[in-house]
Amino acid sequence: MLICWVDVETTGLSPRLDHILEIAIVVTGFDLVELTGLSMIVNPALGRHGRNWGDRLDENMKKMHHASGLLREIDYAASPDHVDEAMAATLRPLGEDKYFCAGYKPAFDHAFVKEQMPGLSARLQPSFIDVISMRRLIRDFAQRPDLIPDLAEATGRAH
Repeated sequence: MLICWVDVETTGLSPRLDHILEIAIVVTGFDLVELTGLSMIVNPALGRHGRNWGDRLDENMKKMHHASGLLREIDYAASPDHVDEAMAATLRPLGEDKYFCAGYKPAFDHAFVKEQMPGLSARLQPSFIDVISMRRLIRDFAQRPDLIPDLAEATGRAH
């Protein structure tokens, strides 16, 4: 079984009312060696219910997505359906029927994928590998903080 690490950027917190603006997947084995990945920006206006997607952005979301440059790219992005097809197509060559869904708060990301990207959703297990829970388990319950690498050291950059 392989792991599909998923991260979404959205207009808000409700998978039914808000829209995915950007999605990235990275597929690894349990050894965490990257096998493939894809990141795409989504233009919600090209989707079935996204004509007024900008109205869903509160001031904090506007500031965050503007600062990252994401809002400047939306007009040039692909439709939600196209992005969904591309994400599912990225997984096909690996030969797995289902992938573990993993990430930082993956239940949030999976809820958006399930609601808005049926092709990708069909390839993900309904159970998650949550990085936050794993860190807490290792640090607090196993009392082994030495097993958690320092992010800045592991990535070579400050966080």
